[in-house]
Amino acid sequence: MIERDPIVSSLLEDGLRRVELSSTLQSSCNMEKTLATKLQFMHGEGINILQSLEQFELSRPNVCYLDPMFPQRTKSGKVKKNMQILHSLLDTNSDSGEEARASSEENLLEIALNVATKRVVVKRPINANVIRSSVVPNFDVTGSVNRWDIYLK
Repeated sequence: MIERDPIVSSLLEDGLRRVELSSTLQSSCNMEKTLATKLQFMHGEGINILQSLEQFELSRPNVCYLDPMFPQRTKSGKVKKNMQILHSLLDTNSDSGEEARASSEENLLEIALNVATKRVVVKRPINANVIRSSVVPNFDVTGSVNRWDIYLK
């Protein structure tokens, strides 16, 4: 797992610490034990970390799951109250730099496709365009508000 925002990173680290502590309890389920041993967390820029895996031929993940936070909204209404704090924390209300954001997402997808050994999954809002790339998803899974574009290796 890679997260670039320091506050979200701290929250994720705390969540993983709790899973690890919980996995040591006798009453813990197998899923907690599995998660505690299989998940690794790094704070930093995803593009840089994935490039270092590629460049130094380090252990590569089977699956890269990309969740670009909050693409440009097409609706005029505010987001739900429980998500407003996260949106403001990550400065998602800014209209500036949308082209740079799209380019960054495309670069991240390309690097993930080079690094992953089995598949890359990209979470998108249900009506959002696929991330611009020379590669199109093999298929997608559609939920009520989100879609997961799946690229097989």
